[in-house]
Amino acid sequence: MGKRDYTVPAIEKALDVLFFLKDHDHQQSTLTEIASGLGLNKSSCFAILRTLQARNLVAFDEDTKKYSLGLAHLELASAVSAQVNHIAIAKPFIERLAQETHITCFLAQRISANTVMVVEKAEFREMIHVSFPIGRRMPITGGATGKVFLAFMSEAEREALLADMGLVQYTPNTIVDWDRFAGELAVIQTRGYAINLEEYTSGLNGLAAPVFDEHGKILMTISAVSFSSVLNTENIHSIGEQIWSAARKVTRTLGGKFPLTLRATEEAEPARTAPVTL
Repeated sequence: MGKRDYTVPAIEKALDVLFFLKDHDHQQSTLTEIASGLGLNKSSCFAILRTLQARNLVAFDEDTKKYSLGLAHLELASAVSAQVNHIAIAKPFIERLAQETHITCFLAQRISANTVMVVEKAEFREMIHVSFPIGRRMPITGGATGKVFLAFMSEAEREALLADMGLVQYTPNTIVDWDRFAGELAVIQTRGYAINLEEYTSGLNGLAAPVFDEHGKILMTISAVSFSSVLNTENIHSIGEQIWSAARKVTRTLGGKFPLTLRATEEAEPARTAPVTL
């Protein structure tokens, strides 16, 4: 199945306008200057500016007839700051986890409909270890991290996404049978963690568990990856429980709420918060 182009030309043009106004030399610009600088038709550019102005993303000075970035960007920046704070709070937990399990651990977030990205990592520094660079992107259908995001999104969103993407065969071990894949997601929804047995990269096994926000929505995952000889069928479930325990602690520290499928698991463990050093 070919990849669909999800980009919307009108939105791309609106974003071009915002980034144009971000530049130091263009922070206050007239309609003519913006349209000329971006090669846009003036009427189309005017419509874009008025739409952005309605959402307070662009401000218009009646006296100078110039446009600039609006105050709504401060709200967006505040949300990003809160997200970064979540990562900072979770980091000590994955550092401790890496030392306890002797495997590479990382935090991942969903950055688009079909992509997840490593946003923080903690490596156990042996001579030979698996390294996952911050910024690495992975398809949501590849590996334990993607399985967790799929398991805890709405059924309607999951069905639409999988219908569009399909189940891609990354390795001989990749699960491409729809019934088996759906069954695995159902297990994750009650067990709390996902397992990847050389399903995305041959020779590597992985684990992932969800961290939830105050609305019970998945915020990020705590994930782990190592060589199949190190993270193997004998220890993968015990380490999976450690990762899920760390994810529960981070969720509680952030004031998060667990979905109903995991509520019993959470209530079985006394509520306690691990000390956090930032």
